[in-house]
Amino acid sequence: MIDWADAREGPPSLDWGMSALILAEVAVGPRVDASPARTILVSLLGDADHAIDLERALAIRAANPTLSQAERRLLDEAMAPASSPHLTIRHVADHKG
Repeated sequence: MIDWADAREGPPSLDWGMSALILAEVAVGPRVDASPARTILVSLLGDADHAIDLERALAIRAANPTLSQAERRLLDEAMAPASSPHLTIRHVADHKG
C-alpha cells in the first residue's frame, strides 16, 4: 500500500508515475520487500497502455521534505527501471543497490 498523505488532484499519468517511482524505489533499495515490489512494478508497467509521467513524479518526490537521505539517494537509481520500455524482473534486480 502506498501512503498518499500528500495526494492532490492531477492527471492519471501522474498517479501512474508516482506509483511506478515509489515501487521502483523499494525495488532497488535494501528493504526485505524489494522482491515483491519488483514483481508489482513489472506487472504495473507491463499493463500500462497510456502515458506515465515519471519526470513530474520525480520532481514531486524529490521536493518531499519527509524523505530521508537514503530515500533521496534511491530516486535517480529508481528512475532507470521505472522508465524502461522493456522492463523485466531481472532488469529491476540488476539495478538493485
